[in-house]
Amino acid sequence: MMSRERKKAAALQEKLQLLRSLTHSHALSNTSIIMDASKYIKELKQKVVMLNQEIACAAQDSCSRQTTYPTNLVENVDEHVVKQAVLRACSSHSGGGGNKQT
Repeated sequence: MMSRERKKAAALQEKLQLLRSLTHSHALSNTSIIMDASKYIKELKQKVVMLNQEIACAAQDSCSRQTTYPTNLVENVDEHVVKQAVLRACSSHSGGGGNKQT
């Protein structure tokens, strides 16, 4: 039967080896494994920051490219056509037929 200390040491060693494999470390010493894991975490944090910046830029580009319609064109659109389009969109979104008339 293993002593409590040996069990703890074995569990720690197992966790360090798991950490080593997750971080793709080739280190052999426990200290080096932890240092490699720390470096890996920093790299992941940098990737998250970069991806968030890319998302923000993409969203900003998307918003700036949206079509804006002249006010007079919007005012001249037939109200009935707008209602029909909204009803069709709602019906298709909810799985309905979209052929309701107002």
